[in-house]
Amino acid sequence: DDWTANNTEKKALNAIVAQKPVNLIAIPESGKLVPGFKNHVLVFATDPLGRPVGATFGVKHVQTAIDVTDMGEGIARFSVTPDKDPSFTITAKTEDYGVVTKTLALATDQANAGLLVRTSQSLYQVGDSVTVQALTAGSGKVFFDVIKGGQTYLTKSAEVKDGLATFVLDLDGALT
Repeated sequence: DDWTANNTEKKALNAIVAQKPVNLIAIPESGKLVPGFKNHVLVFATDPLGRPVGATFGVKHVQTAIDVTDMGEGIARFSVTPDKDPSFTITAKTEDYGVVTKTLALATDQANAGLLVRTSQSLYQVGDSVTVQALTAGSGKVFFDVIKGGQTYLTKSAEVKDGLATFVLDLDGALT
């Protein structure tokens, strides 16, 4: 007797497989470390789906502890002037997953002859003022261009003083 009537059944289950429950990522403010300047580096702790994981961070460079600033849920920042060894050991202490440690070698922009551009924050709204700083080993003027719709909307220059040029841009409705 064939009581199955030639029926088959299948069951599928999608599952995310990860080596560790917490991923640690470090991103220099300009994508790569710029030699000769103090660079800000953001550190993120995420779960396998990319969601932030609350953590207390520690960072070491060649056995020397580096000050870390907590920036919110799963985000921290440290500052470093790169040397010949761009590797850092990052430790994240989490409530749910314990301690996670990862050593990362951050890329250094050897082609950059000494210019680092920095804003005072990441996100702005209409009505805010954006402070842009250009740190440079050079002298003279730094030119800032604001591009809107693929065209130059505004060009300004700032004099370099002690390796720093600063420009303030008030964001009005014309830039949206």
